[in-house]
Amino acid sequence: MTKAMVNGDEFAHCDGRSATVIVVHDGAASSTASANRGLDEEWWVVRVKVDEAHRGKGVGTRVLQRLVALVREAGVRKLHVSPGGYNSDPEELRAFYRRNGFVDAGQDVLEIVFATRGCEHEFVGPRQCAKCGWEPPR
Repeated sequence: MTKAMVNGDEFAHCDGRSATVIVVHDGAASSTASANRGLDEEWWVVRVKVDEAHRGKGVGTRVLQRLVALVREAGVRKLHVSPGGYNSDPEELRAFYRRNGFVDAGQDVLEIVFATRGCEHEFVGPRQCAKCGWEPPR
């Protein structure tokens, strides 16, 4: 499965092993986000980068949300992230991912779980579908 599209100032590509979103402002990439499928078949966000001139304008949220939608459309059931990075406050990064639907999964990992298409959810307790494992964002 290969999927590539250009939408105005956005490029998105997913080939089943990796997914990338690039947002362009004034002819240059202002933000990028990418995710890869690991050897264990789990998908991980490996990069969300926003050019310094575009920070604080919602560009990071836009590129991450587009990446999440892209991998979800590709049939990925769960997407993980381990917040950390160069010159970044891990707590601020965790807050960013939580605002975008990720929940704590232990061991400095956050994840977002997507509903299986066609599932009529049956919840075990307040948070998880017994059929497909989907958890609504908090």
